[in-house]
Amino acid sequence: MKNTYLSAVIMSLASVGALADSGNVTISGKVEGGLHIEHAVGGVTQNKIDDAGSELNFSGSEDLGNGMKAIWQVNSDLRIDGSSGAGTLASGDTFVGLAGNFGALKIGKGINAFGDGYFKGGWYVYDRGLDYDSVSSGSNKGAVKYEFPAMGGFTAALSWAAGEDKTSTARATDAWAMSANYAGSNWGVHFGYNAQKNASSGRNSNTNLAAKITPVDNFTIGAEYNLGRLAGSSVKQKSFGLYADYQTGRLHFRGLVIRTKNHSNVDGRNNRVWGLGMSYDLSKRTAFFAEYKREKINTNSEASRDLFIGLSHSF
Repeated sequence: MKNTYLSAVIMSLASVGALADSGNVTISGKVEGGLHIEHAVGGVTQNKIDDAGSELNFSGSEDLGNGMKAIWQVNSDLRIDGSSGAGTLASGDTFVGLAGNFGALKIGKGINAFGDGYFKGGWYVYDRGLDYDSVSSGSNKGAVKYEFPAMGGFTAALSWAAGEDKTSTARATDAWAMSANYAGSNWGVHFGYNAQKNASSGRNSNTNLAAKITPVDNFTIGAEYNLGRLAGSSVKQKSFGLYADYQTGRLHFRGLVIRTKNHSNVDGRNNRVWGLGMSYDLSKRTAFFAEYKREKINTNSEASRDLFIGLSHSF
């Protein structure tokens, strides 16, 4: 036991030394959690202590000369509530790549170029995006992503992910995505498209449009629309959301409304979501927050309701 403990200590110290010697490592992340009161469809109310999106991030770069550098990131989702799930090393956005005057080329996971959730109002727990059709274009598997060099306020990106599932009777479900953004002084717009081959024929896809504007200081509103199509289905899922964020001093207020027609590509099945949130900055890195979300699918007898009261610290 003593030898095992000593070995672990030596390895930890060696790792810290290696990081220090490299001189190019940034350690960042956040720890978030709180009380979650969940009222599910069916009338059952649960009191939980839940994680709210904690993560640990290692990133860095190395100057290769001639305006080029190597870049990398290892992102891990954490679970401070003891639950199982994505709490493993490199469970989040992780990549290695090159960057320079040509833009950036990345290889890894979580590097989908689609860019959904362009503006969601700074929510902690209920940073709820629209409803999208199933397309795994780099978020959940390995992908290659190219980011064009920025030109003024214009940016764009492309990504491709191999399906890795081809058989003698079915084609690989390769996926790809693209996006373009333009940011002005107090406004911005976004376009995104992703698609994935179906194993037999056709493809699933999403077309996304979004915009945001800050009409007055500290107040931003955003709108997002997504059109989803599934291979072999004539039913289109249409989702629309409005988001708002207002800050006065250390106090923030947030709101969202999302409406989805033909939810999960079921004709006539509609989903409605609305939420309210507030947070108070105790310091530059620590905030108290409370968020409420209500969601109602028209085929369900009642709505689900969630209240989360928690604390967030970033580092």
